[in-house]
Amino acid sequence: AAADGTTASQHCAGEVGTAPVVAPVAVSPALTSTAPASTAIKDGMKRACPTVTDAASFAAARAALRQMGGAAALRAELEGLGFIAEGKLTTGTKPFNVFARVASGAMAQPGMEAETAALGARSERFMIACNRPENDEHWESADAEWVGKASMGKRHRFMLVRDLSWSCFNVLTFGMEEDVIELRAAVAMLEEMEAAAFDFAANTEGWSGSVGLYFHVYGHASVNALH
Repeated sequence: AAADGTTASQHCAGEVGTAPVVAPVAVSPALTSTAPASTAIKDGMKRACPTVTDAASFAAARAALRQMGGAAALRAELEGLGFIAEGKLTTGTKPFNVFARVASGAMAQPGMEAETAALGARSERFMIACNRPENDEHWESADAEWVGKASMGKRHRFMLVRDLSWSCFNVLTFGMEEDVIELRAAVAMLEEMEAAAFDFAANTEGWSGSVGLYFHVYGHASVNALH
């Protein structure tokens, strides 16, 4: 997520809402797994790492996941919940993964096609998504109703990855499958996302050079897709 302006009273691992969407095309029903549904790892991550806001706490989160069985165990959890099938994020409605659906083209957010164009050539790999209008409106609210839900700044956008591969699902697991090539590819993608975010800010009216860049780490993210 990228935010510009004075930030609201929440940290980068907080929960956020999602924007209203419309469905321009039909999609296949969600693929589901016969494995029992469980959120044991997600719940365990939240307990073990109540906040993930810097390099040290991020390293601790990755260590905690390894103790819980690592990337393979997390993938099994997501497959059991129906969020992953055949190595890809599912884009049906049960379960409902809004950012996977938007990234796949199954759903569209009004106005975001024009904002994605601000990414230039990088729009072939990434796209811009937005929060719910009411979450944007309450970006600086300190009310308990909005803390952890409202947008993180006066201007708040999500960057999505068009690639729905399991390996891109969340920053927590990047390179954790002990594949050096995959790890290097993930680092390169993160560097490209950073460059794309600054290009977006430079090419979009109203945005400044003072931009905060954040990821939602699994256990604290409400949507199981990189954003």
